[in-house]
Amino acid sequence: MINKAIKIIAALVLIGLCLYVVTQNSAAAKVYLTPGWSISASTGVILIIVFVLGLLCATIVAAYFAVRAGLRERRLLRAEQERQAFF
Repeated sequence: MINKAIKIIAALVLIGLCLYVVTQNSAAAKVYLTPGWSISASTGVILIIVFVLGLLCATIVAAYFAVRAGLRERRLLRAEQERQAFF
């Protein structure tokens, strides 16, 4: 129950911080993705989007290395089991 309450409080704090960033950075900004394609939005919204995209990229990289390590661990465990079965 306490863990659930902590998660709810953390989510509310995160939402509050996002709202604070958006309201404090309300000036318009234009981001050029390609020479012909640009996005115009509030600076706060752009900051939050860039943060989320960075978080997503870091998650993908971490997941790649976690899967690689898991496969290596599985291979080593299988080799150890074969070695134990031999003796």
